[in-house]
Parts: sequence; C-alpha cells; structure tokens
Amino acid sequence: MLPDACLATDFALARMHRVVDGLTVDADRMRSRLDETGGTVFSQQVL
Repeated sequence: MLPDACLATDFALARMHRVVDGLTVDADRMRSRLDETGGTVFSQQVL
C-alpha cells in the first residue's frame, strides 16, 4: 500500500509542477482586486 501511495504522490506532484510552471502573476491585477475587496480575500463578505 505504501509504494502505491508514493507513486500516486509522485504522479500528483509532477502533474502539479506542470500546472504551476505555466502560471504567471499579474501583480497589478492582484493589487486592484485586493483594493476592490478591501483585503477580505476568501471571506464571507466577498462570497
């Protein structure tokens, strides 16, 4: 069971690495979103 878990973890990490590697950060947009919400990220007020 442990070897299967390790293989599954390796697969998930490799897949996630590909996803994260393709991301870009738009700092200006992040700042504008924070300003719009008053810093209430992931709070009930936003939802």
